[in-house]
Amino acid sequence: MTLVDKLRNPEEQALSRLKSLLRRADDPLSEEQRKLWDASFVYPQPVDHDYPADIACRWIFRRTLSLGWTPKLFGDEDRRIGRGRGGREGHKAERWGKKYQWMAYHELLARVADNYQASRHFGDSEPYEGLHQIIGDREIDPSLPPIDYHAFNEEGGNGVTAWSPPLISLEEWPPAPLDFSRYRGDIRRFVADTASEPTVADSLFLRDREGHEWVALESFVHKVDPMADKGWRGQQEKSIIHTLLVKAGDAEALLKALRDESRHDTRDLLDSHGHTDCCYVGEVGRIGPNCPHRYDTLRRVSIGGKEIDVVPTIEEYTWEGGILDCSIGDTASVLLPATFIQQAAGLTFDMRGPGWLDTAGAPVFTHYEEPGDESRALLVRKTFLQNFLAEHSLELVVWHWYERMQLRDDYHQGQHPYVESSVIARLGADMKIGQGTPQRTERDLE
Repeated sequence: MTLVDKLRNPEEQALSRLKSLLRRADDPLSEEQRKLWDASFVYPQPVDHDYPADIACRWIFRRTLSLGWTPKLFGDEDRRIGRGRGGREGHKAERWGKKYQWMAYHELLARVADNYQASRHFGDSEPYEGLHQIIGDREIDPSLPPIDYHAFNEEGGNGVTAWSPPLISLEEWPPAPLDFSRYRGDIRRFVADTASEPTVADSLFLRDREGHEWVALESFVHKVDPMADKGWRGQQEKSIIHTLLVKAGDAEALLKALRDESRHDTRDLLDSHGHTDCCYVGEVGRIGPNCPHRYDTLRRVSIGGKEIDVVPTIEEYTWEGGILDCSIGDTASVLLPATFIQQAAGLTFDMRGPGWLDTAGAPVFTHYEEPGDESRALLVRKTFLQNFLAEHSLELVVWHWYERMQLRDDYHQGQHPYVESSVIARLGADMKIGQGTPQRTERDLE
């Protein structure tokens, strides 16, 4: 069939522009007609919407130089750093030139993101949240305060805090101090001294040196006999506090349900243990990527056949130095008020502590640690908590646990006296503790 025949009845022959473009064995066009067709058809020019990689490389190079890196200043040092290192370990040589290039690279990414749309591929359904979706990982947290240069240079960043000292100083830290000398190294005497065991009130309520009262929303306290062999061995006591917020009318039902649970951590109820290399510390409580570890509202959990709405009071943050961020030798970690509390109270983040300030600039929350002591806590001002619970018709559910023991070289031989106790309590807007029955375990006391 010729082209003339097809043109007489194009609908019957289903003549289309696409079919006319394709060369087939039964091509209706003669060679001359095909040349005329090709000459008359205007093919659209392909458009590349991607940011040009060659320009990006040149921009990063020029920006690296303008930031201050030059061969004269850093060339010899960069050649010396990491000499002899190799293999497949995660931490490669951290040369000055690499750092300057990283700064330039992330600055370029920010500029491109402000002026270009993120490309979408078939199957993409998640909303665009940030540059980490383009580069694959969030290697460095830009909102994490830098550590002291001398500490980084001399110790590689190990064991150095990224935070400034907290804005408050407690009268006693750790709370309810122990005089280990009275036990004279006798572990049985230590575990039998029930009068000095930590209580919920001792661990929950603290006072600073200016007379202000604070409440521990989360704490880990470790007391060790200062005369113990090798420092960390010997008699010791560990105590922990975890807390949840629950509607005031559901607090008693939650306590009853938790009494029958074997969990040792109330956070297991929500199957989440904090932000690890996901959110920047400056994003927790604010706008950031969609994260399952963010607690911005009460969530329904099933406990003992009961459905109860709860929300943790804290969110944990961890940035791991041993995986992505080679600029720190240790992990950076901190306890933060849950997003639910931060958004409801309109708090301001402060690097000291770190802390969270009210509208008058006074500290309301603080992550509290003291140098040389691994004990830590997230504290809230008592008056703020009292008003917050009353305003939102909430109660605080407290899980308190502690143990006393002695670590010895012959841990797998003989008897090892040990005591452990846990209790669930509730704290209302009146700041009165309603405590359940402690669950106690004792071993080798005779």
